[in-house]
Amino acid sequence: MGGLGNQLFQYATARALSEKLNTSVVLDVSEFNSYDVHPLRLNEFNCKGIFSSKKQLLRSLLERNVIKKHVSKLKVFNKYYFERNLEFNEDVLNVENGSSLIGYFQTEKYFEVIRTQLLEELTLKNSLNNIETKVSHKINNTNSISIHIRRGDYISNQYANSIHGTCDSAYFSRAIAYMSENNILDDSSEFFVFSDDIEWCRNNLELGYKLNFVTGSAERPEVDMILMSQCKHQIISNSTFSWWGAWLNKNESKVIITPKKWFENDNMAKESGDIIPHLWVKL
Repeated sequence: MGGLGNQLFQYATARALSEKLNTSVVLDVSEFNSYDVHPLRLNEFNCKGIFSSKKQLLRSLLERNVIKKHVSKLKVFNKYYFERNLEFNEDVLNVENGSSLIGYFQTEKYFEVIRTQLLEELTLKNSLNNIETKVSHKINNTNSISIHIRRGDYISNQYANSIHGTCDSAYFSRAIAYMSENNILDDSSEFFVFSDDIEWCRNNLELGYKLNFVTGSAERPEVDMILMSQCKHQIISNSTFSWWGAWLNKNESKVIITPKKWFENDNMAKESGDIIPHLWVKL
């Protein structure tokens, strides 16, 4: 469920468990039969999972709490794990083979042990086109820094805005100042701007450095994510999409800057301490 960032968190957690248990991963993607907010794009990576679009009736009833509260003591439900909140829960790492996981699992603590395998698997099935290849070449031949600006439903949907909020211009200014003060930027530095509203960025973004506005495709968001990951450093928004664009960066000397507050909603903000890896810079 969810956008590509959330799809990756769910896959990575299940994949880590499959390695531990020496078993396979079955991915229930039936949600996308009726979900029109984000497309299923996890299958565009070289994932080691079996994709199934046939939803189990039992899980469907459980997710809607139709029968859960009445029969939760029956053994048939013992292998259904429902995420309680956003905090890391070690119980997830101890589920048995045959278990079903329902949740988002937004922390690398569930899967950092298989980082090497994930970096190999989370590569594109299809080649970049000519325009994307030129962008990739430029990224790999400059002191490249990606900036991801998340707008979309964070702006247009009042409920989404109340949960997530948005990163303001002051945050991006602080991030650039930090990079400048720590000698990450030089005369060859170029910023590559990624966004779900790239036209807004073209009209409103001025950073004092050369900007490359990457016009991505809503139908192929995985390409933007991979191009972001090829940059030497990242400035991300409070978005799981840009989180993965940064996490997939293989540069050992990378600097990743992230907003200190991940959620606007205070309760969710309190639960989100495990989302940001400890080596990333919080501003």
